[in-house]
Amino acid sequence: MTVACRSLVVFGLLALPGTGAGQDRLKERAVLRGHTRYVNSVAYSPDGTLLASAAEDGTVRLWDVRTAREKATFEASGTEFVSLAFSPDGKTIAAAGGDFAGGEEDRRLLPSAIRLWDARTGKTRAILKGHAGHISAIAFSPDGRTLASGGNTSTSFLDFAGQIKLWETADATQRAALGSELSVVTSLVFTPDGRALVAGCDSTETVRVWEVETGKERAGFKGHKKLSACVAVSRDGTLVACAGSRGAVEVWDARTRETRPPVTLGDVQSARVAFSPDNRLLAVSTWDGRPGKATDARVGVYDVATGKALAVSGLYPDQFGDMVFSPDGRTLAAGSGDQTVKLWQVPAGK
Repeated sequence: MTVACRSLVVFGLLALPGTGAGQDRLKERAVLRGHTRYVNSVAYSPDGTLLASAAEDGTVRLWDVRTAREKATFEASGTEFVSLAFSPDGKTIAAAGGDFAGGEEDRRLLPSAIRLWDARTGKTRAILKGHAGHISAIAFSPDGRTLASGGNTSTSFLDFAGQIKLWETADATQRAALGSELSVVTSLVFTPDGRALVAGCDSTETVRVWEVETGKERAGFKGHKKLSACVAVSRDGTLVACAGSRGAVEVWDARTRETRPPVTLGDVQSARVAFSPDNRLLAVSTWDGRPGKATDARVGVYDVATGKALAVSGLYPDQFGDMVFSPDGRTLAAGSGDQTVKLWQVPAGK
């Protein structure tokens, strides 16, 4: 089944996720090849000249945005990267995931670390150790002084408990640990003022929020359905969106905590979401989630004010990892299960 035959409600207004009358096809600008396994995360440098990608092949690759050519590769043997972030000044790249040992017969998860590289030279700046298991999400604060990370509390593949840690980037020391009784942390994002940290946790109905300075938990965002893959906060801090595991994207007013009508995606497994830099557009990715194979993946770009679908991609055979808009808002990039990074031209509002 394809998402194209389902209706989509974006902020309460009707739009169709498939191509059709009044909609454009989301046009590919480039496909970046070089990774040899699933590309989980992508991030633009603040000036928009570089795009970084992190994959399960243990590499972070830097791409020249203008030429679409690879500029550098950072490697960490035995690591499967899941999350990636540029520091706000563009000088540091952080990446984390799962650190493994052994072969196919005796493969085991190790306490995992966050790796920080100098974006210009590729030299390792620091390795942050403290998580007991897999690290699933990282994010820099807007001032770059704090790095947040979410990970498992043990190396057991059956342990789904999570914890969030805050790190001082100046001296690579752990500053605080947040959260109790968390499930796996799937997404982290700081609010634009840097005062709060928003976390998406797998298989829960609440997006959780903490005060960064005090570590005190604030009232979170309660959803109608179980939430999972991705949390996004608009650049002006007024909207919060979270992808769900059951065919919906929940949206809240960040000031009132009131929920808006959910983005209903139809009979799909999950979704990723991203706001454009000017807060006008919302990118949504979906896949149909049939057992054993994630097929019929799509990416769509929607107008936040009107709910109109501006453009939707064609179908892809592999699901997408994280998505991100370029700083100028003209390009949307996403990692993919087919070992590539895909870039699309973002349509102008109509």
